[in-house]
Amino acid sequence: MTRFSYSHSTGSTTVLISPDLDFSGFFSERPPGKRIAVADENLAAVLKNTHPGLFSLFDGVITIPEGEEAKSFLEFERLISLLAAAGADRRTTLVAVGGGVTGDLTGFAAATYMRGIPVVQIPTTLLSQIDSSIGGKTGINLTPGKNLLGAFWQPEAILIDPVFLKSLPLREVYSALGEMLKYCVLYSGSDFAEFTEMITTTPAASLIQNSDGKLTAWIEKSVRYKTAVVEADEKEQNIRAFLNLGHTLGHAIEKHYGFDELRHGEAVSIGIWFASWLSGTMGLLDEKSIEKIKFCVQSLVPRKPQQKIWNQEAVMSYLLKDKKKESDVLTFILPVKIGKCERVKLTDFALLDDRIREFRKQELQWD
Repeated sequence: MTRFSYSHSTGSTTVLISPDLDFSGFFSERPPGKRIAVADENLAAVLKNTHPGLFSLFDGVITIPEGEEAKSFLEFERLISLLAAAGADRRTTLVAVGGGVTGDLTGFAAATYMRGIPVVQIPTTLLSQIDSSIGGKTGINLTPGKNLLGAFWQPEAILIDPVFLKSLPLREVYSALGEMLKYCVLYSGSDFAEFTEMITTTPAASLIQNSDGKLTAWIEKSVRYKTAVVEADEKEQNIRAFLNLGHTLGHAIEKHYGFDELRHGEAVSIGIWFASWLSGTMGLLDEKSIEKIKFCVQSLVPRKPQQKIWNQEAVMSYLLKDKKKESDVLTFILPVKIGKCERVKLTDFALLDDRIREFRKQELQWD
């Protein structure tokens, strides 16, 4: 088992990574107080069969709808009301069992209920294990855009068990690999080469079986990348902003197409491809590196949306509502080589509109 911690403004967060993690042992060492789990309806039913003892560790289980619709003000209010009805107090620990949606909603509820109660993350998807459960970002969506209401609220612990991933749909695996790609493009050319070899030689179905421990090793590598950034810049005032690589355009097209058509990791992968292509048009990244990134992304996003066509005006509207936009400046994280990125501030939104149109027609080739 891998055990380490990362530091932040309110203390430290313990991270445990192991197949067949001993959840009972961990919670037996916790201070007194209620433990209330939050899980989506479908996952709660699945885990009762695949991990029959897990929910018995909690004093209550609150279920939420599956999917992005759970990250709404309505569900947030319902969750808070159910906590109050269950007698949750300041010693109560909320336990998020699920993917990024569950973790975001539960974390935000923990940050706000009685002005803050402890939260533990048990991420059950690859995307949440390597990204969303780490670093304390919590929030819900509002009509104008994603994550517009939220808070930084660090979990007391993150418990990562790769065994959860064995029941994950393969599309979700490929989607999550987009976040692994992000770390490689940001920080390591050698890791990028290894990652490319892995996704081209190891089918996702084999990868999630984890018989050789390769997946566990990549999960740990990804977690350590992110925790190092969080330690250095918890509130995203400086280098943590680099983790937004691929997310500026990615969030816009994700919002436009919706979850059924385009998963978060798929949208981020396309956003990374666009960032590399845009960097190339500015003379910052060489053509060979752009092609390598393009090859990776095309391996991870094998299909284009089927039910909804590209709407440039809608995509630009979402893009210009990005919460990272400051006044008339939109900052993109652009690769200057594989393993190194820079922040580039864009103010000519008409030119950006043209560049996105060009990318969509010439590179992405989506209708």
